[in-house]
Parts: sequence; C-alpha cells; structure tokens
Amino acid sequence: MPKPQAFSASRLRLLITTTALLVATNAQAFDVFWTGGVGSWTSGGNWDAQAEPDSFFEDVPIINNGGTATLSTSAIGAAGLVLGQSAGDSGTVIIQPGGDLELIDTPGAASLVPPDGIANIGLAGQALLEVHGGGSFSSTSIDINALGALRVGTAGAGGATVASTGSLFNDGVLEVRGAGHAFTVATNASLEGNSVFVPHLTSSVHSAIGVTGNAALGGVLRPMATGVVPAVGDSWDLIDAETISGGFANTDFSALPALSGGRVYRASVEAGGSGQVLRLGVDQSLTLRVDWSTKEVTLMNQGTDPVTLDGYSVASIQGSLNAASFNGLDDQNVGGADAWQEANPTANSLNELNPLGSLSIAGGQDYLLGEVFAPALSLPFGASPEDIGFEYSTPTGELLSGIVEYVGERDTNNLRLTVDPSTGQAQLRNDGGVPIALDGYSILSGTGSLLTSWQSLDDQNVDGANAWNEAAPTANEVSELNPAASTTITPNQGHDLGVLWDTSGARDLQLVFSLLGEATPRTGAVIFGDLPELSDGLWGDYNGNGVVDAADFTVWRDHLNDPDESALNGNGNGGGVDMSDYDFWVSHFGETNLLPASLSHSASVPEPTGLTLLALALGASGLSRRQPRGRPRREEK
Repeated sequence: MPKPQAFSASRLRLLITTTALLVATNAQAFDVFWTGGVGSWTSGGNWDAQAEPDSFFEDVPIINNGGTATLSTSAIGAAGLVLGQSAGDSGTVIIQPGGDLELIDTPGAASLVPPDGIANIGLAGQALLEVHGGGSFSSTSIDINALGALRVGTAGAGGATVASTGSLFNDGVLEVRGAGHAFTVATNASLEGNSVFVPHLTSSVHSAIGVTGNAALGGVLRPMATGVVPAVGDSWDLIDAETISGGFANTDFSALPALSGGRVYRASVEAGGSGQVLRLGVDQSLTLRVDWSTKEVTLMNQGTDPVTLDGYSVASIQGSLNAASFNGLDDQNVGGADAWQEANPTANSLNELNPLGSLSIAGGQDYLLGEVFAPALSLPFGASPEDIGFEYSTPTGELLSGIVEYVGERDTNNLRLTVDPSTGQAQLRNDGGVPIALDGYSILSGTGSLLTSWQSLDDQNVDGANAWNEAAPTANEVSELNPAASTTITPNQGHDLGVLWDTSGARDLQLVFSLLGEATPRTGAVIFGDLPELSDGLWGDYNGNGVVDAADFTVWRDHLNDPDESALNGNGNGGGVDMSDYDFWVSHFGETNLLPASLSHSASVPEPTGLTLLALALGASGLSRRQPRGRPRREEK
C-alpha cells in the first residue's frame, strides 16, 4: 500500500491551490523528471520537483537521463511511469526487498504522458524495471517496448509481486526467475513480434504468469536454467491463462542444459490451470538416423525410457528418399502381419500407420528402414541436401517432431566450418559442387567460446601478404575481409584455421560469409566432428578438365584395375583404380572448379561488398590489422 503522504511547504501551498481548482475543473497532470544518478526513489532531491512523485498531484515520473531509482520502502504512489522516454534516453527502476510501487489511474489532463497508471518501459529509449524478491509493483497496464526489459525475481529473497489490473504488452524482454512469485494480469497478455520471453528456471517448479483472459504468443521463447538438471518427465508451467492463442516465431533452448540420448525440450500449450497452460517439458524422443556413408535410415530410441507410437512420416521436399529401398515396419511384420499399413512410398514421403494398435520402442531399440537416403544432386550452392523431416504420432493423439541425426561423411553443399570437438581445431571447406569467390566471413559465438589465438587467412598470407584484413578478434566473433579482391575455393578445398574453439565452451558457433558480387551475406554450415580431407584437385575429375562429367567415366573404365591412380590425375579416393572409384565419381558428378566468367580473377575490382558482411552480420567497428601475436497509450486488446 502507498505510504502516508508527507507534504513539503511548497507542496502544501500547491495542495491548497490544487484543491480550489478541483472544485471548478479537472487538474493538470505533472511530468516529474529524475535528475539524480543512482539514488532512492523516495528522496525528493532526485526529482526536479524536489519531492517524491505523488498520484494525488497526478505526477507521472519520467527517468530518461540514464539514472537508476531504487526503492526499498513503500512509495507514495504515482500516476504512471515512463522509463527511456525518447530515442537515446535510458532509465532504470529497481524495486528491492521491502519496496512497493503502485501506479494509479487519475482523471487529470495529460501534460506529456497521460496520468493513467500505465508503466511505459522503454517508451522510445532503453529501459529496465526490476522487481526483486520481496518487492512489489502494480499498475493499470504494463507496456514493455522494443528496448525495454522487465525482470522479476532476479535478486532478493522470497517472492516478488507484479500485478497489472489491465493488460500486459511485451515487445522487449520479459524475464521471470524462479519460483514463489505472484505475477498476474487481469485482462489479456500479448507477447508481440519482437518480444523475448525468458523463463529462468531455478528448481523443479516455476512461477507462471497468471492471465485472466487470453495470452497471445509471439516473438521468441528463450528459457534458461541455473542449478537445474533436467530429466525426462520434468515440466514447468510458464503461462497460465483462460485461453492461449498464437505461437512463438522461434524457440531457443540454447541457454538450457544440453540434453543427450534422444531427450528433447518441448514447449506446448495444454489444458490445465485456469484453462490452458504454456508448458516446457523434457521428453524422450525417437530419432531417425541418416547415414551419409551407407545411405541407411534407422528408426531408433537412443534413451532409456520407452517411446510409444502408432504412426510416423519421413518427408523430403527435395525428393531425397529412395522409395524402392524402403523396408518399413509393415515389410518387417513388426507387431504381426498387417499390423502396420504402409502408404504408397515416394521420393518425397514415406508413411506408416498402425490403425488398431501401437508400438513401444524400448531404450536402445532400433529398426532399420533400408538404404533410403538419396541426397539430391546438382542443388544450387547453399541449398542443403539434408532436408529430411521426421514426425510421429502417439496413441494419445499427439503429433511430435522427432530428431533427425545425420552421421557419416556429410556434404552440406555450402561453405562449411568444421570444428574438432576434442581439440578445437577448425577448418573452412567448400562443400559445394562449384567454386566460390570468398571475400569476407565472420564466425560468431553468443556465449564467447571462440579463442583469439586462431590462424586467420591474414596470418597465413592467403593470396599474398595483406590480401586479407582481420578485425580484432574477440571471444564472441572473429572476422576477415578481402577488400580488393577475393579468394577462390574450389570444391573440397579449403583452409585450416588453427585452434579456434574452446573445447569447454558451448557449441553455438555461426558462420556468416560474403561472396564476390553478392550484396547479401550468406549463412554457412557448422559441424562439430572430424576434420574432412582437403583436396588439391577436383575429386572425380579423372581427365583433369575442371568438370566431373561423362568423359571421366571413360577414363575410369579404361584404367580399371590399375595398381595406382596416376591415370585419374590423383582425383580418385586413394589406392588403385577399382569399383569404389566409380562410386566416388558418381558422388561428385556435376561438380566443377571453373569459376563463372562474372567471378573470374580477370574481372575488375568490385565494389567493397565485403563491408556489407560486417555491417549487417556483425555491426562491427572498422577493421584493423592485428599485430603479430513516448509512444501513445495502446488500446486494450
């Protein structure tokens, strides 16, 4: 509850005047600005009015000078709150244990901000409102804008109380840490397109946001955990509402503990609580293992808990399935003859259904479905041949996405960053079937798992001294740019980058790169595994003309059973000339190391499109050589 009012002499004189005016007309609200740095909310000297904001005077406190107001006692109460009023402004309020701030809707006419009891967190600038355990905050509506953040329970002991007597709009960051908090919304809640919802798990239970009306989901769900070891069957309710609509554009589980053995995190809307709940859980999932080397596809349970299904589907938009080799559960008489029914298999879809029963797959059990992986050839560079999707249904009516795991020597058809997980050694390699003209790239790690002692192309003098310029490396990003030309990397060729990754760090690396003549950066492939061999030539190009074509078959046929591969220009798979070199030729058919004329080295010096890479992907500052070692109130929705 607001504390009793204690008026200064100036406030008393103003009170007399205001009381007289109230007889004739509605009062004019006052915008009260924070002038302090870090200080107490209740200290009048921190406000331009020389008094704590007061809802009786319809004061709307505004913090836009980068200051931080702390509150550890009950405040008088205010007629609203604005943090980060304009672009470039910032403001913070921290409600500590024992602190209590209530925003009240008053009838006065607005000055700059209506005195309607709304919390505007980041009206146009940056803002933070923290409510610690033991603290309390209430308002008529909570509006978190794009550069704003509301964090609940991030410090202090005990539970925090946050209440909106109206709505909740989040287009910024909303974090709720741990259990024991009371966070309630009296009408509707909306997680909008730019929102990031961060449930911070600290135990087996969590404080759900209670919404009396509808909770509309959107933006990003990014849960994190501290001191939690998730196990199959664990679940946490994140939102409890009468109804829940919409869905998240992205679910990011990278800040949660890594799972293994086919265990997965799932976020789902289920019946419960006040009507529906948004629930995060840990499930045992089925895995579809796809082997690049053997082309075998296996349905398996990598965990210890059984998984029951009554139907499944394997799909490929690119037509990467060999239907003729499909050996389904129906073919294997799993569960008895005709227990499973197989739909007509195609290159795009393999489906089976058990209409009268189900199958329980025990931990460690698997079913080989045949050599059905037939990766599409001659895809445009950058189009991944790994497009297989896997879903299965359960007897309870759930349709779940399973895990697709690729093993063997993979072909990403992209610029590939491979990292040895045991050593941190890294390598860039052209996994595509055409040469590329690389003029810039960046490797990113959100958790800071990069090592700055790597070996850049600049360090290695690739294409000559100073051809590449390296940005100052950090644990979060390493970048290089070739400002005047480009480096050609033909299929299966590449460059070692030294020890780039901290083996104790998160596997969260991203590769962004720019090709000569392209203004938009591309996203490369990142694989943690054994470093592949780098070719000196073009694999499968047995006649050395720069293209793997039908003429190479003739060379192979004429030299079959030769004791060495000198007749194949060293572009075979090693050893003598045998049937495996035929398969090797087939796997690389159509590849070339001939650059298109528009990207040849004789082309004129291009515009510095590599700068786009750093500007768009990194927001980095200029490259340097490294020395050798008030938006308006929203209507209720």
